[in-house]
Amino acid sequence: MPQALAQVPSSQALGVVQVEQGFQFTVYAPDAQGVFLCLFEGKHQELADFKMEKMPMGQWSIVIKNIDYGQHYGYRSTGEYNPEAGKFFNSNYLLIDPRAEALSNPFQTHPRQLGEAKPISRDNQSLIPKSVVVDQSFDWQGVSAPNHTWDETILYEVHVKGFSYLRSDIPIEQRGKYLAFTHQPLIDHLVELGITAVQLLPCFASATEQRLDSLGLRNYWGYNPINFFAPETRFAIKDSNKEFKQMVQALHKNNIEVIMDVVYNHSAESDKHGSVLSHKGLDGPQAYYLNEDFTGCGNSFNLTNFSTLQLVIDSMRHWVQTYHVDGFRFDLAATLGRENATFQHYSAFFKCVELDPVLSKIKLIAEPWDIGYGGYQVGNFPAIWYECNDKFRDQMRHFWHPKERCNLAEFALRLMGSTDCLAKQSPSYSQSINYISYHDGFCLDDFVAHNHKHNHANGEENRDGHGHNISYNHGAEGKATSHEMFLARQKHKRNLMATLLLSQGVVHLLGGDEISRSQNGNNNAYCQDNHINWFNWELDDTKKDFLGFMQSTIKLRQSSALLRKIDLTSQKDSSNWYRFDGFVMSTENWESHKQTCLQLLLSNKVDNPSINLHQSEQYFLILINASLEDERATLPCSPKSGWELCLDTSYDFVEPSEVTGTLLVPAHSLIVLKRKQIKQT
Repeated sequence: MPQALAQVPSSQALGVVQVEQGFQFTVYAPDAQGVFLCLFEGKHQELADFKMEKMPMGQWSIVIKNIDYGQHYGYRSTGEYNPEAGKFFNSNYLLIDPRAEALSNPFQTHPRQLGEAKPISRDNQSLIPKSVVVDQSFDWQGVSAPNHTWDETILYEVHVKGFSYLRSDIPIEQRGKYLAFTHQPLIDHLVELGITAVQLLPCFASATEQRLDSLGLRNYWGYNPINFFAPETRFAIKDSNKEFKQMVQALHKNNIEVIMDVVYNHSAESDKHGSVLSHKGLDGPQAYYLNEDFTGCGNSFNLTNFSTLQLVIDSMRHWVQTYHVDGFRFDLAATLGRENATFQHYSAFFKCVELDPVLSKIKLIAEPWDIGYGGYQVGNFPAIWYECNDKFRDQMRHFWHPKERCNLAEFALRLMGSTDCLAKQSPSYSQSINYISYHDGFCLDDFVAHNHKHNHANGEENRDGHGHNISYNHGAEGKATSHEMFLARQKHKRNLMATLLLSQGVVHLLGGDEISRSQNGNNNAYCQDNHINWFNWELDDTKKDFLGFMQSTIKLRQSSALLRKIDLTSQKDSSNWYRFDGFVMSTENWESHKQTCLQLLLSNKVDNPSINLHQSEQYFLILINASLEDERATLPCSPKSGWELCLDTSYDFVEPSEVTGTLLVPAHSLIVLKRKQIKQT
């Protein structure tokens, strides 16, 4: 039987630590009058409970012998019950260890988990997943991280389940699971596409809100965490910790990094009426802002409190050091930078990350806003952070919209890396995460097929989701009603993706866009665990052709640093803008709303490129026609080495061909020419 040892704990570490005498359990609960460790046999049979010893700095600790890895446990607390003050001390709530590294089972919502005006009188332990003592040993077999540079990075945002759930070439028990990523067909798809990093939607253990549960829906995306250390068990077959590592190992082995989308801004405990699962029964007044909600989710984590800040930093280090993830994308990251409710460019959190020898070296991506006052902070994160750039998204959507007036100056600024706000390290080095579509919003195929959102399945009478999508259906909502409409939609997609893949900065792709996945017009499919979100891998010829376009365009981007990280600061490279008549763009041209066409020359630095361009090792000419008419362009340079056509968004594929003098650019299209390749004899 488990036994408690009467001794001073030998470690100050929070969570569970193996010590010489057994296992030490330590939890932070500074306002509790008592904290009890509860041990279970299996998921529900309670073996014993032990009163823990209060330590300095608000910690409670105990050492237990005669237990082993796999032991299930939880905590109970006693003290003041005052929801208005954020205190929910009540021994009838079984509490999840905030630092539990595994949970016994997926979380299921139930009314008895909710906070009440008065303490609940019935034990709820049968409804709560148990924390698990974990053996984190794993043989990585010498597989190391790819360590791609930022300019090489092509991000692929994907949900663990939706990506593989309908793949018939994967064993059925592994579809929709972490282990699906260990199968070569899925990996081959990513490699052949040119992906260097998968960005996984949240994999923290998470909960579905009571409202969704009552509607028969679930929080599919997972942006509602109950723990920052434990992988979600729904994506595992037997062992979520081991299987997550196997996924990372397989992706690393194939030169693909793993970026985790993490939610440190709030938890599933919501407001005073929400579930009491962990922090609310232990350290609620310290963990959360009591009277502020910057997230719209009922609570906001307060990183000005040392214990909460330490929790987040330790969680990040845990995923990097234990699971070997390569970086994080932070949901509503502005909340993490708030001090005294105001966003601070160098908050304690940002300082801790930048000074940390582990965390300062990984990839850090901010969703640079929240819903609080002053919450829009694009460009204001510290220099080591990259930021999701909605300015790029919106401008490119406007630019290629057939019914809207184009803005060449704004288009050029965003294409070249949004240096007005996201060149934080040097004038020519962009830290912009460029994207056209993200998980929240229309996917690419729906973007060209719907003027309006269709979110009725979400149970909110179509009130949820973004209303300003800048989308265009080309004449009919939903399915194309003519072949001409279908062709126009395909061309619109190619224009958007070509612009994205030719932009300076980092490319973010929404997984499934490359295979023309549709969500039936739902632009907020967070609660749809069904065919709306699951990838349909049955590709007709049209979808295969678009996939081929994406593969070849990514390959073009990766073929030259000029197309992803042009070096203007050291005068190594140059960029020059021209009108379609071949003359340099003037200030008047940039300011004119009548100007709808332009050419961009990217090359290694040479004097007078109109004459000496052939001296450049690499060069590209991008011709952009945003008008509704075909336009003839005079090439600004006619190098001795010649031009070769390599991309035309009027088609999925083009045969390389020589171009000289002038070129007819079809309406609403983009063409790329490159230095003609000299055939070896």
